[in-house]
Amino acid sequence: MVCVAISAYGQTLVSGSRDRIIKIWGVSSDE
Repeated sequence: MVCVAISAYGQTLVSGSRDRIIKIWGVSSDE
């Protein structure tokens, strides 16, 4: 993983890697 970005409301995380793959993750909270 080379970079990570989190959405303004913290519900989505995006990661990028050196092999040019971008993954979008849904982030959940168990509060």
